[in-house]
Amino acid sequence: MTRPGDVAALAKPRQLALLMVALMGSYFAGGGGLDETAALLAVAGLAGMGGATMINMYYDRDIDGVMTRTRSRPLPSGRASPQLALAAGLALATIGSAAAAAIGPRVLAALLLGLYSYVIAYTQLSKRYTRLSIVTGGVAGAAPALGGWAAATGSYWPGGVALAAALLAWQPAHVWLLAYRHRVDYARAGVAALPTGDLAGFPRVLAAAVVLFAAVAWLVPLLSGRGYTAAAMATLLLARSSPLIPRLAEGDNQAARSLFKSVNAAAAAIFTVTPLETAAVAAALD
Repeated sequence: MTRPGDVAALAKPRQLALLMVALMGSYFAGGGGLDETAALLAVAGLAGMGGATMINMYYDRDIDGVMTRTRSRPLPSGRASPQLALAAGLALATIGSAAAAAIGPRVLAALLLGLYSYVIAYTQLSKRYTRLSIVTGGVAGAAPALGGWAAATGSYWPGGVALAAALLAWQPAHVWLLAYRHRVDYARAGVAALPTGDLAGFPRVLAAAVVLFAAVAWLVPLLSGRGYTAAAMATLLLARSSPLIPRLAEGDNQAARSLFKSVNAAAAAIFTVTPLETAAVAAALD
């Protein structure tokens, strides 16, 4: 019998939590309040993005069973059935879409963009075949910023676009560092997730991605007028960890782990501190 915890695990709770921080952080950064819209947006995010992840788990159950990191997940371990994952995923995606539509067409469009990018463009069409899957996966990860800002303002511009760009710039470093730490697993599964074929060239590519992320983080305050403290915090976090990058040429997984945490902390700063700045400015103007 499938336990509730196994069903919840199909939604990848850690990944879902990161996406919800981006979604709700963008909403509050746009000036949204604790109201009915926030509640609907939370439902849209949890159901829509959780459902998309369940469908992803359904399609990836074969390679998940090959990789040490993922073989204990509910589907490859047999604790849940593929049919359950697919049915639950489709049901949740439908609920999420309905909640997004109740907020507005732009929120629904952002959710559908994320669903298509993750379930079809990434999972089915690119993940197993090309290193360019970082692009399709990146679009899926950036869509919550568009939806959150649109829920608060009725538009994607300027903050939604800027925050989505920050997420797009964050994801290469996030994904590549995870793939680096589990490179043996990825090679066993036949998934080319790293941007280079050898470790020697990886630090240069990663360094470029980190610099790009730090630069794009400043688009948020430059375009929206809020988020200066968040951008400064993100830049400082990335700068402090950057001396670890050369060690990746030696296969240093501990350095990769530390860099992974710093990159994620920088993204978290953007989506938690920017809303606080927005609230502080609004309070000062009242």
